[in-house]
Amino acid sequence: MKLFLITGLLCLLTLTGFQDNGYPVPPVKSGQLFYLQHSRNKNTVVYEINIDNGKPDDDKPLHPYWIRYSEKGQQEELSMFQRKFAYGIHSVKKQDGIFELNFTANKKFKMYLQKSED
Repeated sequence: MKLFLITGLLCLLTLTGFQDNGYPVPPVKSGQLFYLQHSRNKNTVVYEINIDNGKPDDDKPLHPYWIRYSEKGQQEELSMFQRKFAYGIHSVKKQDGIFELNFTANKKFKMYLQKSED
């Protein structure tokens, strides 16, 4: 989904330094926005846009999930604890198509999801 942009995450999206250390790069899928990788292992949390009728879902605009590279490379949902206290995303719809987002672990770091001009 090239039409959607998250502002305020550019520093998190520059993950090329991890590639030099043998970190795997998740396969690019439609709707994938960004991913986070552990410093202790190669497990990765991927954040995809959750589309409903061509627009981000009002209740859950992002869908985070694990790729467990340190196991079998399988995809798994986040546990309730991980969603509520660590890697989950809290979202507030500000206006049509614009969402204020933050990681549940850090409520002060705000991100915004909105449709880009192009």
